[in-house]
Amino acid sequence: MFKIIDNFLDKKEFKKIKLMLLDSSFPWYMDKVLLKEDGLITKEKYNFQFTHNFYSQYRPRSSFFENLNNLLIKINASSIVRIKSNLLSRTNKKIKHGFHCDIINVKCTTGILYINSNNGGTEFKDGSFVESKENRFVYFPSNLLHTGTTNTCEQPYRVVLNLNYYKHVL
Repeated sequence: MFKIIDNFLDKKEFKKIKLMLLDSSFPWYMDKVLLKEDGLITKEKYNFQFTHNFYSQYRPRSSFFENLNNLLIKINASSIVRIKSNLLSRTNKKIKHGFHCDIINVKCTTGILYINSNNGGTEFKDGSFVESKENRFVYFPSNLLHTGTTNTCEQPYRVVLNLNYYKHVL
């Protein structure tokens, strides 16, 4: 089903990615979390997040893409489908956006690197929950239904790096 690895990156490499994503000059863009046809279950007023697209449609989309090279080596990626980061703001009540697959009609691996610790996380259709813990990596087949949640603790945001990729097969 899914596999969790804590302390996934060495401290120096993780810090480099975290500082990049949390820098005040890092470009975030407002976007919808899900479209209604993709399984949105929350009210439209909660259907937003800030994203940064690193890679999609067969090419890098960000000048920050090179900062992920060591992460791509660590996950043993042979080919990338998409990489983006998500920033969800804190809410008073935990919001689930809707069960979905990141990539439809493609059998690859979905991975999530949690950038900061908080009480939000990733819930799977079977009820399993992976809490957002700094430098935790969870990966699973891309067709496994899951949803992210907001956090309700003192952290002002929840930040993740979302990767869809093919793994090297030996």
